[in-house]
Amino acid sequence: SGEALAALAGVCREEDAILVFVDDVERAARGADGVLFMDVAAPIAIARAALGTRALLGMAASNARDAQLAREVDADFLVYDVAAAGDGAAVLRDAGSVPVYAAGLRSANDARAAVDDGYFRLCVPLGADSAAAREHVATFARMIGRTV
Repeated sequence: SGEALAALAGVCREEDAILVFVDDVERAARGADGVLFMDVAAPIAIARAALGTRALLGMAASNARDAQLAREVDADFLVYDVAAAGDGAAVLRDAGSVPVYAAGLRSANDARAAVDDGYFRLCVPLGADSAAAREHVATFARMIGRTV
């Protein structure tokens, strides 16, 4: 609902976090910061035209090639699942200047491990419960002192 979206957006802004929706340009247009596309073949240019230049458009990366592609299509960020088997170091290296968010975090210990591995941004999946959202975002943001 519009109220739930406004509540989540408020929590994220208070905690210096960004709010993006997965594969949902229409929903993001109603108050989120952007969209995360899970398919590397997603229409980034079309989404940018629909949402404007201020919207953040990201891609899920599962390997170094995905990170290279993100640079080529001018993605604003990448999300890499650190819990999945893969070469996260190659994703970080090949992303270049594209920020990489660590996903797949189940606890503060997972977040600390991701930071130790070189990730400076964390991805926290949230539901519509703004109290739970505030707790997760605030905990991770305070722990690393960086963008969530």
